[in-house]
Amino acid sequence: MVQTRITGLENQIADRRKFYNDSVYINNVRVQHFPDLIVARLFGFVKEQLLKFSSAELADVEVGQRFNAKL
Repeated sequence: MVQTRITGLENQIADRRKFYNDSVYINNVRVQHFPDLIVARLFGFVKEQLLKFSSAELADVEVGQRFNAKL
């Protein structure tokens, strides 16, 4: 049951990360191409960085150890 919830949360996070990166990609293309670049410059829109994580941040967490830790 816990594993199912964790998997579901991981999938939701991945979906949102993909949505964010897709949105940033579209923004970055549009601020560089005419006629959108005119509006982008008027309102101060700029290129943004894609969301990236280090390999340490993407490493699996041992959930079982969290519950079995002795205090």
